Amino acid sequence: MLDMNDQIINLRNPEGKTPIMLAIEHERAEALTILIERGANLSLKDSKNGNNAMHIAARKGNLSAAESLMSINP
Repeated sequence: MLDMNDQIINLRNPEGKTPIMLAIEHERAEALTILIERGANLSLKDSKNGNNAMHIAARKGNLSAAESLMSINP
């Protein structure tokens, strides 16, 4: 889908979550890697709690996601 329309990379669901947030929540490491490589915005916050991707990784205890995010934006 990203090959057809790269504008969807930061689209939000009804809770304001972006694809990168959902990849972290659902522990989809491959999707997370692709989204990071394609330039997903890591600083966007969800509209429900004001959490960004790193907040979600920490809350979920997803260490590999947190490390991936830190390697991009220390």
